[in-house]
Amino acid sequence: MIKSVFGAAAILAIASTSAFAGNISIVNQSGWKNNQETFQAGSNFSGIDQTGARNNAAVEQYGLGNAQGTIQVGRHNDAYTGQEGVANESLTTQAGKYNASGTWQSGFGNGAATTQLGHGNYSETSQSGAGNTSNTVQVNF
Repeated sequence: MIKSVFGAAAILAIASTSAFAGNISIVNQSGWKNNQETFQAGSNFSGIDQTGARNNAAVEQYGLGNAQGTIQVGRHNDAYTGQEGVANESLTTQAGKYNASGTWQSGFGNGAATTQLGHGNYSETSQSGAGNTSNTVQVNF
C-alpha cells in the first residue's frame, strides 16, 4: 500500500509538470498476471500502478495535454479510460477485488476521479462537452 501511495504521488507530480512535453507512459506492475494497454496521440501522460493479481488497465488518449492515472491494489480489478480533446484528466483508484471502472471523456477541460474500495464495485462515467467534473467514491467491504 505504501508503494502504491508513493507511486501515485510520482504519477501526479510528473503529470502536473510534463503534460505538454510529448507522450509519456509510466507503468509499475508487481504481482501476478497484471495487464496494461496504453495508446496515446498528441501530448499525453499516462501512469499505471498495479499491485496484486489479474488486474487490467486500458487507456486511450487523443488530442493534447490529456493526463491519466490508474492505481490498482488487489486482484481482478478492471479499469478503462478513454479521453479525446484537450486537457482531459482522469484518476482511477481501486483497492480490493472484482472492481470495474470505465471512464470516457470528450471535448476539453473534463476531469474525473473514481475511487473504489472493497469488493464488486462498478462505476461508469461518460462526459462530453467542456468543463465537466466528476467524483465517484464507492466503498463496499
